Amino acid sequence: MGALVLVHPDPHWGEQFKQESARRGIQTLVFMQMSDTIEVLQNSATPISAFYFSVKTPGSSLLATLALCSIHRPVTPVFLLGQPPQDHFKELNIRGTFPDPVNASMEFEALLAPLNRAVLESISSSAARPMGTRSDPGYVAIPTCDFHDFLTYPNDVFIQQRDGTMKLFASAQSPVELGYLLQASRYSPWLYISEAPLKSRRAALKIARTKLLDLHGISADWIRCELLYEATRILRQLRKELPSDEIVDRSTEFLGDFFKHIVNLSRVQNSDELKTFIEEAARTDRALGVLTSAMLICAHFRFEKSAVVEILGMAALLQDISLIHSPFGNIADLHPDQIPPEARAFHALHPIHSADLLSASTGLSATTLQVIRQHHETKDRTGYPNRVGGTLLHPMAEVLGILSRYAEIKDSVFSTQAAIQRMKSEVFPKFSLEIVQAFESVLLRTSETL
Repeated sequence: MGALVLVHPDPHWGEQFKQESARRGIQTLVFMQMSDTIEVLQNSATPISAFYFSVKTPGSSLLATLALCSIHRPVTPVFLLGQPPQDHFKELNIRGTFPDPVNASMEFEALLAPLNRAVLESISSSAARPMGTRSDPGYVAIPTCDFHDFLTYPNDVFIQQRDGTMKLFASAQSPVELGYLLQASRYSPWLYISEAPLKSRRAALKIARTKLLDLHGISADWIRCELLYEATRILRQLRKELPSDEIVDRSTEFLGDFFKHIVNLSRVQNSDELKTFIEEAARTDRALGVLTSAMLICAHFRFEKSAVVEILGMAALLQDISLIHSPFGNIADLHPDQIPPEARAFHALHPIHSADLLSASTGLSATTLQVIRQHHETKDRTGYPNRVGGTLLHPMAEVLGILSRYAEIKDSVFSTQAAIQRMKSEVFPKFSLEIVQAFESVLLRTSETL
């Protein structure tokens, strides 16, 4: 049998997996992050019998990893750990699912049971293999040994001849004969698949992602990892370059999925999944913590989804964009007391600078720009930069305003309780009663004591 690849965030279970494999003479590659598997997916010279991916791996996109599997190891079976069985995984090329082994008693043999058969010893013991080459554009090199676990070839498969031309080796759906495959491995360590069916698979993965999120067909752990991974990519891009309509479109798609998940979690009273999501969002990035709480407040008010996504969601992501790309460098994460003297005048006007920058580089709506201009204003007209208040203050700007003050106060005190006491004495009187009550309801949902 070829090597088994496991990606799981729990190092103790990974070590157990290694020990069980070694007992049976099976090579195992264990990783704690999806990103660590990229080299194996693209360049591995080792025969791979199966991939086992945990849906609880933080900081990763399982769907992005599955897309790489489709390109570089399209015939190697994939199994998910921690995902309930589903009927609509066909598009993802997933062979099967198992409960999370950390929380369930699982025999090692159960993981191996779905594999069809062992690779011939003469294939699995092959010496170092050269990297796959694309001498003929339009083909992707796949290790010959990867085909051992299929009963039939999933696509037309080609073999490269001595003169570099491609010859059909086996037609799609024809049976895999291990003896014939052994002969081929002696001739060439690589077989080839045309990129055309792989493009179709990539398109199917994109559709499957939308379908899974819409149908709630994947576990909350998986959704959380996907959303936070995409959020991290967007925020990283925003920190590197000025916003464009392209990134606004990408952010809008992400915010739609994000809000939908927040609403679903908020409908369950005392939801541990909601608390976990909020905690991990805040740990991932401060902006995500504010975004999550803002969307929970909007869910409390039952604002329309399109308004929440296109106005408040975009404003939450982009409100401090001028501080990220300021003439003084990135000063967005500094507490106001830490702002350099030469940058204080700029910081005092940053809501206006952010709106002006976005107006010049994107097609954001006037309402979204208004919320960004007002995100430090207060109902009693004591905010900045223009002391806008009363009926002129947009409700979504007020949502961002109270959350911004809470984030600032939390950074300057030693406990959550102390922050809440300061909010009650210093901040709540500046905002409308409705916003304060919605803010308090979110604190209760996140297990914080009032």
